[in-house]
Amino acid sequence: MSSDISEKLRLIRKSTGLSQQKFSAEIDVPLASYKRYETGANEVGVSVVQKILGYKDFNKYTLWLLNDSTNPSYGQISPDSNSPTPVPSVANVEKVFIETVVKCLMNFGYFGWVTFNTEKMDFDVCGKYIFKEVAPLFHMPMKDNAGSEKTINE
Repeated sequence: MSSDISEKLRLIRKSTGLSQQKFSAEIDVPLASYKRYETGANEVGVSVVQKILGYKDFNKYTLWLLNDSTNPSYGQISPDSNSPTPVPSVANVEKVFIETVVKCLMNFGYFGWVTFNTEKMDFDVCGKYIFKEVAPLFHMPMKDNAGSEKTINE
């Protein structure tokens, strides 16, 4: 872990609005130990990082804590980007999905996994067809890690 892990712990805690005492209690780390982690007096071990990221409200910071990156579309944010992810329109989701499918199909061809007759192939039509086929999956109920029933778009 890098030396800035102490500052990251402080930022995560402050973004939650919790005091050091409440935060350390939430992650089941003794207060005195947590204070030393946050000031940099003690090195933060993997077990402490696992406790923090294993807590339901803090796992959204995993990428940021480990390697300074974020991916809001997957719920991975930094404390300073703690605003809710905007909900895209159906038209935009379809557009992005089709663009992604086209890129994937082109990569499949590039890597030699498939061969396309490019004179007859319309990648956009292919993307639209695949979107039409998988769109119902976004509404199909499934269970999350806690066992609650949800759909992909919840």
